[in-house]
Amino acid sequence: MISLHAEQLHKQVEAIHQKLAELEVIKESVADIGKVPVGNEVLVPVSKGIFIKANLKDNKNVILNVGGNTAVEKTLPDASRIVDEQIREIKKLNDTMVKEMVTLGSRQEQLREEITNLSKNV
Repeated sequence: MISLHAEQLHKQVEAIHQKLAELEVIKESVADIGKVPVGNEVLVPVSKGIFIKANLKDNKNVILNVGGNTAVEKTLPDASRIVDEQIREIKKLNDTMVKEMVTLGSRQEQLREEITNLSKNV
C-alpha cells in the first residue's frame, strides 16, 4: 500500500519537474521576444513540433492563456511575473510532495523493521 502511494507520488513529482522545465522555457521565451525587432520573421508554434513563419508585429506584449479557454494580452514584464509565480507555486508543490515521499520512505522502512522483529519472535 505504501509502495503504491510512493510510486504514485514519484510519478507526480516527475510530472511536476516536466512542468517546471516547460515554465522555464516559457520564461526564457518571454524574455527573448522583447529582444526581437518588430517586423522580423519568427517561427510560431501551432502544435507540438509544428511551426509557421510569421512577422513579429509587437515585441512588447504577449497573449497569455489564463485558463478556461481564456487568453488575455499582457505586457512582457506582467507575463514574466505570472510565469515566475507559476514557477514558485510548482516548486512549493514539488517540495511538499518530496517531503511526503521522504515521510513515506521512512514509514516504509519502519514497517520493514517491525516485520523483521516480529518474524524473529515467531
